[in-house]
Amino acid sequence: MDQGVQHLGITLANSNFINLQSLTLHLNQNGIGPNGISSLSTALLKCKNLKFLQICLSKNQIGSEGAKNLSFDLKDFNNLTTLNLGLYSNGIGEQGLEYLQNNLVQHSKLYSLQIWLCDNELDQDVQQKSRNKLLKIKKLVQDLVLQF
Repeated sequence: MDQGVQHLGITLANSNFINLQSLTLHLNQNGIGPNGISSLSTALLKCKNLKFLQICLSKNQIGSEGAKNLSFDLKDFNNLTTLNLGLYSNGIGEQGLEYLQNNLVQHSKLYSLQIWLCDNELDQDVQQKSRNKLLKIKKLVQDLVLQF
């Protein structure tokens, strides 16, 4: 199923979406894996003026590798003020969560951050450490929602 989202990524990359400021993608239950999410997030970087980004990826198979790929690209969205990530049930483990946290804390303009990570491979200790780390950016982010 990565091929479908890779084609979506190619379409976005080859289209004139450079001035797009708001984008919502609902890609739940599409069999998207690490390669697919990497293709999509890399293509989204062409949308340099994005301020609002909502990506719903619940019940896919992006795993920790996909979370890592997504997080590396997310840190380069320099104008992003609102980010909503629906990552329920994706097989994301501690390493994937760590990449997401480390790259998200680098956003200086991020005002609203919502991350939905229910039903992943994250035990209670990891969830608490993550909550504590992301709460440190509360000084920058006015609206922070973490759901494990």
